[in-house]
Amino acid sequence: MKTNHTNWIILPSGKRAILRFPFQGELSQCELPAGLINSRMANQCELIVANQGYPFPWGTKPEASDANTSRIWKEKQIGIGGLVHNAWFVTSDGRVGGAPNVPKTGPGALRHYMYLDGGPSKAGIAENEGFAIVAEIANQSIAEDYRRIQLHAAEHVAGDRGAIIVFPKDGTGVYHVGFVGKCMECPNAELISVRALKHACPGLSIELHPDWKGWKV
Repeated sequence: MKTNHTNWIILPSGKRAILRFPFQGELSQCELPAGLINSRMANQCELIVANQGYPFPWGTKPEASDANTSRIWKEKQIGIGGLVHNAWFVTSDGRVGGAPNVPKTGPGALRHYMYLDGGPSKAGIAENEGFAIVAEIANQSIAEDYRRIQLHAAEHVAGDRGAIIVFPKDGTGVYHVGFVGKCMECPNAELISVRALKHACPGLSIELHPDWKGWKV
């Protein structure tokens, strides 16, 4: 399966990227976009970092009620870190995540982000599982661009418990970004936040990721 740049999120340090969704095929079948090399299964820590350190895909509350989740989660199953939680993520050391058939209310919701150790089954992955995959970023100058964006986020976004995720530069030299964390509850990403980020990072071509275009809270 061919993936594109908007399917991958740059991880902290700017030297690796993680696939946004569980890959439901053999690792060797995941075709990397230009600029990404040496794919492998992610470990549990990398996946949790990609979820901004939150214990559940939608945030901190074990119950995925309307009060605890954003519209972008309910409509697209995009979690609070920008990952797409449409199946269980199978990492190199266990299973993390939650498939659509896992209860989202009551005590059963705890299973939605439970970690099961032991790694992938010898029988392969089930229909509601997929591999969590990371790859190296070949162009190390991207790490400096990532740092510039995150310096802006540290000053203007993190104080409100938000974060900016960055997608690898595409073939036209554009970085797509998404606003996650508490920013999921803010309607200003398209009107205000992207403009401020572009102003703070002259010389970088930055656009809002399609999943956040026209998004309403």
